[in-house]
Amino acid sequence: MKNVENTMLKTAIFMEQDRFEQLLYNLTGDETDDDFVGGTYITDGIYISDETLEKLKTYFDVNITSIHADDADVVGIWIIYRN
Repeated sequence: MKNVENTMLKTAIFMEQDRFEQLLYNLTGDETDDDFVGGTYITDGIYISDETLEKLKTYFDVNITSIHADDADVVGIWIIYRN
C-alpha cells in the first residue's frame, strides 16, 4: 500500500436509529435539535446542533468527522470518526 503512513484511517460506530435517538435524548433532553443553526441534518426529524455534536464526541471519546443514516428506510446511524 502506498503512503500508508500519510493516510488517516477512519472508523465507524453503528447504532440502531432508536438507540441513537435515545442517546440524543439522554444527552440533550430532546431527540432532535429544533434550533438547527450551524448544525448537521442526519435524516428525517433528526438534526444535530454543533453543541450536541460536541456532546457526542465527549460521550464516545472520539473525533467524529461525520454522521450518516442508512440509505434504505433508515435502519441505523453511522458515526464516522478518526483515531
